[in-house]
Amino acid sequence: MNPQQYLQKKLMKPVIVLLSIISCLFACVAEKPHVMFIHGNARLDLELNACAIGSASLDIKTIGWGVLDLNLSREYQMNTIVENKTIASETIPGVNPLQINNNTIQVSVVRFDYRVPDADTGGPVVDVPQTTIIRHLPDSIESQSLRMLSFPSIDPNVADVLLNGPNSKAYWASQPVENQVPPVEILVDIQVEGVLVDGTLVRSNRFTYPIYVCKGCLLDDSPADCTAPPTTDIPCVFGQDDVVDCRLCYNLKGDLDLCDPNQLSF
Repeated sequence: MNPQQYLQKKLMKPVIVLLSIISCLFACVAEKPHVMFIHGNARLDLELNACAIGSASLDIKTIGWGVLDLNLSREYQMNTIVENKTIASETIPGVNPLQINNNTIQVSVVRFDYRVPDADTGGPVVDVPQTTIIRHLPDSIESQSLRMLSFPSIDPNVADVLLNGPNSKAYWASQPVENQVPPVEILVDIQVEGVLVDGTLVRSNRFTYPIYVCKGCLLDDSPADCTAPPTTDIPCVFGQDDVVDCRLCYNLKGDLDLCDPNQLSF
């Protein structure tokens, strides 16, 4: 069973999986971009020996949603495939066509907005930042080319809100002390911003990426003794997307309250 299959079986009821897929189908489709387009989040796959991705390509496998285990990590790292769509024959509103020939976009920042869809349906509620988070990301994308832009869509500051906001504390405290804590869906709206050679401001489409946050849900609960020596490799990004052997977790963190699914501390 591959990690994604394991997660679907362990984390999501069929209805939740269906809703997340439907959510992504609608949420990930943004307005037609003028210059930049975010195609998706590249999948880092330990089984395929692809923990590092070289040049961006539309052939790279992408994933429609992620999982962050807050017991294991306070960051969710994304590797987004972004396209510079400027071409000589294209007419861009407000931009002289002569100014976009072979035009490199100087990327400056990435903007993040956070939402909890369950808040509208009376489901589990955790706190998220209420203002746009702006992160500087100096990079460049040549015309008619793709670029892999890497950045955390959840960083320790956002994770602190997810864990310690008033609603968050109440939610986590209300859960049973076991590894089957229902994950909470967070919708992260992402937009890349940059400038053309003449200084014209350009923005990408708004790309919405669902992330399920949880505490302990990525731990593999099959080993009988989590203090035994680990027999598996470290996932590409520890604490996100891929299941973690509890023995590996204990070897790295040395804390059974975080690593043993049978005695998790919330």
